[in-house]
Amino acid sequence: MEPSLLAVLGTLVGAIVGFGLNEASYLVRARREERHLLGRVLNELLEIRNQTKMMPTLMEALKSRIPAALPPATDFALRQMFRNMFSGLMQGIQERYDQAVSEVSGAFPVLAYELRAKDILVPLLRQLAPLVPATDATAADFWIKLEEELTRSTLPILEDLIRRVASMCGRTIRKETDAVLTRQFEIPKSTEKFLSQFISEVAKAKPAETPPTKG
Repeated sequence: MEPSLLAVLGTLVGAIVGFGLNEASYLVRARREERHLLGRVLNELLEIRNQTKMMPTLMEALKSRIPAALPPATDFALRQMFRNMFSGLMQGIQERYDQAVSEVSGAFPVLAYELRAKDILVPLLRQLAPLVPATDATAADFWIKLEEELTRSTLPILEDLIRRVASMCGRTIRKETDAVLTRQFEIPKSTEKFLSQFISEVAKAKPAETPPTKG
């Protein structure tokens, strides 16, 4: 084979190899960037799930410490107290979630469409709850049942999306995510301590029963 032909073939092979390496490098960088964006979405989804589970977990923990059933008005008032106490935990989540979904929409438009507005339940409940007349037992009871049903129906949707996004991040992330979803959700230790103190103070404030007078 002539030297000139060998030189041409060498140049052609070099160009093909160089093009292939550049394409491979681009794909690796693109995949890394996609996983980074998906990871941000996954992180915010997990946080939204935590905030969605917070109220039912708090109320369950509180009721487990009280022997008698709570009247609807009291139940509603306690939910409002907790909502006001923990409103700061949701601060910034909606903005971060919306930004993460917008950033991932270019690579995954259908996923972004399905992710839209999945952060709305807790803020919506916080906005609408003050409109319920707290002294109306019927209205309070209806609200409590509505809140519980909305939360119950929202959580599976959130968790399905969490698993889907985690799978797109890779097997290791999916495995770690499954472990988080399987783990029993617990309220923070500081909140546990507050509940114990709150119940103790309520018990102290309860007026003592007047002993019957002897005839």
